[in-house]
This record gives sequence, structure tokens and C-alpha cells, in this order.
Amino acid sequence: MACQGCGHSPVGLLIDLGTQPISNRFLTDPKAHEERFPLSVGQCSACGLVQLVDMPPSTELLPRFAWMTYREPEDHIPDLAKRLVAELGLGSQSRICAFSAKDHTTLDALAPLGVTNGWKLSADPALAGGRTTTAAVETLTDIITPEIATSLRAAGGGGADLVVIRQILEHTANLPRLLKSLHALLAPGGTVMVEIPDCGVWLRQADYTGIWEEHRLYLTPDTATAVFRNGGFDIRAMHRFPYPFEDSLVFLLTPSTAKKSAPAASAEELEVGRRYGASFKETSRRAAAAIAALRERHGKVALFGAGHFACAFLNYLDLGSQIEAVIDDNANKVGLFMPGARLPIMPSSVLAAGEIGACLTCFAPEFEERVMAKHGAFTARGGVFRSIFPASPRYLLRP
Repeated sequence: MACQGCGHSPVGLLIDLGTQPISNRFLTDPKAHEERFPLSVGQCSACGLVQLVDMPPSTELLPRFAWMTYREPEDHIPDLAKRLVAELGLGSQSRICAFSAKDHTTLDALAPLGVTNGWKLSADPALAGGRTTTAAVETLTDIITPEIATSLRAAGGGGADLVVIRQILEHTANLPRLLKSLHALLAPGGTVMVEIPDCGVWLRQADYTGIWEEHRLYLTPDTATAVFRNGGFDIRAMHRFPYPFEDSLVFLLTPSTAKKSAPAASAEELEVGRRYGASFKETSRRAAAAIAALRERHGKVALFGAGHFACAFLNYLDLGSQIEAVIDDNANKVGLFMPGARLPIMPSSVLAAGEIGACLTCFAPEFEERVMAKHGAFTARGGVFRSIFPASPRYLLRP
């Protein structure tokens, strides 16, 4: 497979996860047939970009339940909107292209600042294939092409002064085509604002819950810089917005006037990828041993949070046989079963019943204290909370 970032071939294999379920396909029957797809992670030896090598088709990622939603970090959006106005000189005549539905909140934040000329690209019928009025986030980056983008720009009055594309570039299975499409959407002198998660922290921490079939690319500041330069952009600015699990990186990109070759990956970037792949089996072994110790000391173990992080933890590390159940207070999920591991999803009221002795949290560390406070009776009778995330002080594998 050729690297999506620089075209270098082949991408070296870091981890082969075998066949895995789609993490949003909760089961209504634990014995039901379940489709599985090859999933593996590799790294380009030239630019250092970590990426999926084997992955499901984007059409398979569409949720099967109408109630399913995904939340992106958005606390920084008001500050980001102010920076965009100040740095780019945006005004009432500036045309802002919201690439996907995830970008509508940025339009909302710009409106009180006098920037109201918004263009919701994903709602354009040209991207819907005649089936719906909205292009789904899971498939939008596969639908858009430079030719479609060029026709949309012509039909819409000459393109966008700012294209906003937040938390979706990492989903694409055809990065070169997506970058060319972003070029085609711009008006002369326009800017592309790309927001991506910084995967560097959890790659260095050997956190395998960061792998997700919906994220095809795992970017860091250095590999993102290489990707954008290879894609024909100059980097006007980069802003970092800190979050507990992974920071959000915002790049302001302008079309490059001269073709530039991106620098080769640093030895440190390549070593991070190598260690990430090499540590997988040992991390799996340690996790199994740690859960076995919890079971011996406290009794039955449950996971708290029936999302894709829990799905990754259970299935990638092959831990389902040691876990009793998965806890979640989303009424839509209660009564269903986890993909792959087929564990029942139960409400948090089961913690009061006394059968669960240890609980592994699968949500961001800042929510742990709130959950523990809510379930004080569980800890009062000797129940313990641990976390599946290395960033937490309660990390399962912390010495």
C-alpha cells in the first residue's frame, strides 16, 4: 500500500489486529452473525505517517442505529472563531465553507462576530448521490472529488474565502484526492482551516484504544506538516488547543505558489511508530494479568462506557473473557451487546447490586471524579475504579 501522505510505497506494518467488528454495530442478540473486517496499522518510512493499512470500506461505517451520535471536543470553538476573524480579516462579505456537519458549530460561532455568509457544503445535493440531502460524515471524504469541488465553486459564486474542515480529514481513505478537492473549493487568496486530533501522545504511551476503524490517519504536528506540504499547501499558522486525551491541532493553509518537497521523517517520529508496534503484545499480556489480579482481589470486573474505546480495549487486546459486562447509562444501549466481545450492556445501577467488584472506566480522565462521586456506595463497600487510559492517574497498568 502506498502512503496516503507522500505516496511512498510500501507502508511498513506495525500491528496486525486480524479481523475486527465495526465498533458502532451493537448486537441485539449475543449469538447473532457478525461481520468482521481486516484491520492493521502501518507507518510510512519516508514521512512517518501512521495509518491504517487494512480497513473496512467507508460505507460499512455508517451507523445502523438512528440514535447514534459522535461528540467532538468543541470548548475551544468560540476562541478559535475570534482567532480566525483576527488573523484572516474575515468580515460580512467573507464566504465560509463548512465542509461537513461537524463544522456548523464554527459557522454559529462566527455569526456573532459579523461573519454570516456561510456555505454548508455537505447539504449540497451534488454530494448526496441522489439518495439524501445530506452527505454522511463517514462517506463525505470518499464522495468529494476535485471535479465536483470545481463545479460547486463555479455554481456558488467563485469559491470560499475560508474552508473549515474539522475532525474529518483523518477519516479519509483517499487523502491526496481530498487535498486537491480543498484546493478546488477555494476562492483566490482563500484559506483552508484544518482541525485534526494530535495522536502523538497516545502513540508514545502505547495506548491501543486510539486505533479506530473510522480514523484512517494518525497525525502528529510533524506528519501533518509533511502531509500538507506534499498536498500543495503552505502553513500560515498552527494552533494547539489542549484536551486531556488528545489535543486538537488547527492548521491554517494557503495554496503553495511553488512545489515543495516535505522533509523526511525524523528518527524520533519513526522510533515512536516502531515502539508502538513492538509494545502491542506486551501491553496485551500486562492488561490481561492486571485484570486477572483485579478479579482475584475484588471479584467480577466491568467496563464503564460502551463506546469505541471499550470496543477496542476488549477486542484488540482480547480481554472479553475476563470482563463480566459493560456499563452505560445511555438507554439506547442498555440491553444490547458489545460488538466482538458480545458482552451485555447494563445500566450503572448494577454497581449497587454488589456483584461487580472492580470497574474500568472508558471515558476521559476529567470525568472520572464525577463518576466516582456519583457511585460512592460502590467504593464505600470496597469497589475500585481503574482506567483503561494511560493519561489517567488510575491507569490499569500504572505500577
